[in-house]
Amino acid sequence: MATRSTAAIRSVHSGPPAHGIGAPRLRLRVLLHRSEFDRKLAEGEDAEGTPELRLRSSQLTGSAERRRLAGCLRKVIEEAEDVHRPARLSPVLPIQRELVLMWRESIIAITGRLDRPTPIAAAGMARLRLFLTDGAGPLFNPTSEYLMADVLPRIAKDLDPDQEARA
Repeated sequence: MATRSTAAIRSVHSGPPAHGIGAPRLRLRVLLHRSEFDRKLAEGEDAEGTPELRLRSSQLTGSAERRRLAGCLRKVIEEAEDVHRPARLSPVLPIQRELVLMWRESIIAITGRLDRPTPIAAAGMARLRLFLTDGAGPLFNPTSEYLMADVLPRIAKDLDPDQEARA
């Protein structure tokens, strides 16, 4: 019977479970360092290179994570389109509304790609997750060193598993 902590860890990913003696430790390590593993995958490290990357890749490309990130993209567009939203004091960084509206069609295309039941590459999912969570990135920071014009096309390209195989 799974303990309460391993059940909680197991619930954070949608991919196939890791098995074996070190499986709970592996899942915990991936949970605690997922941003680091996402960065490695986004930078092109082999998804099969280590057990951690293999597990994180499986989590990122699973249907639950695809639905979650597609929902996040829809919320970003919804927030950008809501011109009547009053400014309020919040610990959440505001999105770059004008940029999101300018790149709306690209964001919708990425969302559509996530909704299709076709294979998707871990590198693109990792890059998308970083885009949605990096407060210094172009979604939130007007002075980001990265441009939406570079990031969104790269995410769209990196979602293609054939692209991953060519890299």
